Amino acid sequence: MESAVSNFLAGGLAGCVTDFTLYPLDVCKTLVQAKMPVSKYSYKGVFWALSSSFPCAATFFSSYYFAKQCLDSYLPQSLLPFVCAVFGGATSAVIRNPFEVCKQQVQAGYHTGYSVPVAILRTQGFKGFFAGLGSLVFREVPFDVVQMVSYEVMKTFQTNAWMDGAVAGGIAALVTTPIDVVKTRLMLDSGKGHYRGVLQSFQKILKEEGFCGVWKGGLIRVVYTCIGGAIFFGSFEFFKTY
Repeated sequence: MESAVSNFLAGGLAGCVTDFTLYPLDVCKTLVQAKMPVSKYSYKGVFWALSSSFPCAATFFSSYYFAKQCLDSYLPQSLLPFVCAVFGGATSAVIRNPFEVCKQQVQAGYHTGYSVPVAILRTQGFKGFFAGLGSLVFREVPFDVVQMVSYEVMKTFQTNAWMDGAVAGGIAALVTTPIDVVKTRLMLDSGKGHYRGVLQSFQKILKEEGFCGVWKGGLIRVVYTCIGGAIFFGSFEFFKTY
C-alpha cells in the first residue's frame, strides 16, 4: 500500500512540475500542428493542463506499477514494461482526453479560459469532450511503451533518472509525432467534420500537406519531451524518495 501511495503522489507531482515548466512549448507545438501563427510564448490554457497533470500522471504510474507487481511472476522481464505501459497509457488516456480537448481549444484561441466546457457542451454535447479519444489512445500507448521500455533499459546503465528520462522521452516523441498531429487536428475540428477518425485524418493530411504535414511541430515536440522527460522522471524519483 505504501508503495502504491508513493507511486500515485510522486507521479502526480512530477506531472504538475513538468507541465507547468514547459507549457509554452506545448502551446507552440499545438499552433504549429494546427497551421496557426506562433507570435509569442503563452500560458493560454495552462489551467486545463495542470488540472489534468496530477490525476493523469498519478493514474499512469499507479497503473503501471500495479500491473508490474501483479504480472511480475507471469511475464518475462523483457516483456513486462511493454505490457504495463499499455495498461497505464490506456487508463490515463481516458482521464486525460476531456482536459486535452479543453486545453487545445483554448491554445488555438477557439474559446477562452473557463468558458470552454460550456461552449463544447452547447455545440457538441458531452461527446465533444471525447473528440479524438482514439487518436489520443493511439498516441499515448505507443508513446508510453517506447518511453517506459527505453527508460527501463537506460536504468540498467546506472546513469541517472534525469538523463534516462531525457533519452526515453526524446525517442518516444520522435516516433509518435504523426499521431500527435492527427490528435491535434481532431481535437480542434470542433464538430466541423473536416477530420473524421484517425485513418481519414492521417490520409487527409498526407494528401493535402504531403509527408512533412504529419511531422509538423516534430522538432518542438522532441525538444519539449526531452526536457520534459528529464524533469518528469527526475522529479518522480525525487518525490518518490520523500
